[in-house]
Amino acid sequence: MMFESMLAWNDDYFELAGFKFRLQTETSSNTADDAFVFYKNRSMVQQFARFFSEAGFSPKTILELGIWDGGSAAFWVETLKLSQYVGIDLQARGDSRYYQLWHSQRGDGIAHTEWGISQTDGRALNAIISKYQLEPIDLIIDDCSHQYDATLKSFELLFNRLRPGGYYIIEDWAWALHPEFQRPEHQWAVFPPLHPIIHKILDLHGSRPDLIASVRAFPAFVAVERGAASAHPFVVGDLTVQRPRPPLKLLWYRLRLAASSVRRRVSGLPGGAG
Repeated sequence: MMFESMLAWNDDYFELAGFKFRLQTETSSNTADDAFVFYKNRSMVQQFARFFSEAGFSPKTILELGIWDGGSAAFWVETLKLSQYVGIDLQARGDSRYYQLWHSQRGDGIAHTEWGISQTDGRALNAIISKYQLEPIDLIIDDCSHQYDATLKSFELLFNRLRPGGYYIIEDWAWALHPEFQRPEHQWAVFPPLHPIIHKILDLHGSRPDLIASVRAFPAFVAVERGAASAHPFVVGDLTVQRPRPPLKLLWYRLRLAASSVRRRVSGLPGGAG
């Protein structure tokens, strides 16, 4: 699904279905009356196009966490030809004027926004899913807080709401691995990194492929495919089958071997490591 051919690119924006999407790299509190403020660059759009093409995945229903001023809502509806889109955001800013213009012309009856909703509020999320009769959900996109605890909580609350074969996407999973976020003065310098969540998801994938069928990683996002099974409650760490700790007697034996090896090295006796 090479939807990039639908986009008319310029230096700092692109046009889609007659609407302008201005590319942003830093978060600000501003919106625009003549364009969407769009927090995805061209490389990220190309990675999404590659994912949908390689996975052969054509979602029709999307729940998105984090929508800023609605540019992603318009983008996904237009590029994926969705039948149902619901987006939530913690801010209570409401729909921008530019979004209202797009919605009146292109998104009415398809795109729905809910403001002032936390990504970790399970009761509110359940109510929204029920309100719009969104299930079975094809695709969930987390482009929300990018913080460890909230991201993991949302994943555990919502992954079961996907249909088998549906995908859960976590955007910007590698932000803490980028040099700009490693500067001591950066506002996120004290926040836990996000990528250990992906490690946990991979552990669960290896342990329970019936729950997580596949994990596709790209620099800008990770796409986690739901398997045929479900689990209630869905708690990643609890569901992963961990190797048991060795019994104390085995630990004692290993310590004896290690001590013996050290003594051999010190005394120059044969049998130690070279």
